[in-house]
Amino acid sequence: MNSQPQQRPWYRNPFVLYFLIGITLLTAGRLLWPEKSPVPEPLAALPAWELTDSQGNRFGSADLEGRIYVASFFFTRCKTICPALTRSMRSLQDSLAEQGVGVDDVRLVSISVDPEHDVPEKLQAFARLHGVDPDRWTLLTGEKETVRTLLEEGFMVGMGERSEPTAGLFDIAHSAKFALEDRTGGMRGHYASEGHERDILLQHAAYLAEHTAP
Repeated sequence: MNSQPQQRPWYRNPFVLYFLIGITLLTAGRLLWPEKSPVPEPLAALPAWELTDSQGNRFGSADLEGRIYVASFFFTRCKTICPALTRSMRSLQDSLAEQGVGVDDVRLVSISVDPEHDVPEKLQAFARLHGVDPDRWTLLTGEKETVRTLLEEGFMVGMGERSEPTAGLFDIAHSAKFALEDRTGGMRGHYASEGHERDILLQHAAYLAEHTAP
C-alpha cells in the first residue's frame, strides 16, 4: 500500500520564509531610512517681520538673515495640540544638534497666537519647562494683529479667535503644521509635526544647511 507524501508545514516552506524576511527588512528600512524627498522650490518670499522674544528683545527676520529656520505656532495655555507640537520641536532641536547642524545654519522659532497672555515672562517659564535651547530655539510674542498678519500673509496659516471657555478650558485655532524657510526668507513648504513628514522636514532642513551658501 503506497503512503501519501506528507505535506510540509507552511512555516517550513522556503518561499514563505523568504517572503517574511523580505517584508521585515523592507519595514525596517523604511523606519531607519525615510524615503528621500526633493526639497520643494520656494512658494513665496516672506516679508520682513519683527516680534518680541522671551527676554523682551526685538527679534525678527533680520536676526535670521542667512539662516534656515522652522516656524511653529502655539500658545502656553494650550491643552490640545500644543503639547505634541512642543515635543516635536524639542525633538527637532535635539536631532539637529545630534546631526551636527550648527545654530548658524538652522534655527527654530515658535510664535504665540495668544500674545496678550504670553508676555516674555510667560515664555521664559515655558522655555525652562520644555528644555528650550536659546541658541537654537526662540519663543516669540507681539501685538495680536501684528502676529495675525504675519501668520496669515507671511507664513500662510490661519489664526482663530479665542473660543469661549468650556469646563474651564478654552482654545485658539491655529496651524499644527511647521513651516520651513530657506536662507533668503523663501517659504519652502508646510510639514506635519509628527511621523514621516516630520522626518522629511528634518531631512530638508539639513540638506539646505549643507547645500546652500549662507
